[in-house]
Amino acid sequence: MNAHQESHDIWYVDSGCSNHMTGNYESFITLDENIKSQITFGDGRKQNIQGKSVIVVKAKDNSTRKIYDVFYVLGLTQNLLSVGQLT
Repeated sequence: MNAHQESHDIWYVDSGCSNHMTGNYESFITLDENIKSQITFGDGRKQNIQGKSVIVVKAKDNSTRKIYDVFYVLGLTQNLLSVGQLT
């Protein structure tokens, strides 16, 4: 596994993030590409949302979990899980 592949497998739990999001199209089980909107980052930059759906992540114990309502943000280089959305 190279560093690029490994970065697609790492998810950051972010207390400042309002929504789950990833730029990795391959993470999605299915993707509703009819969902279009924009997100605004903390520094004011805006990015288009290209879809929303469900992903599967692997936990440290090798079990899998489904995460719902994840935005697909083309070009996003980090995978973010929203603390607020998880709770």
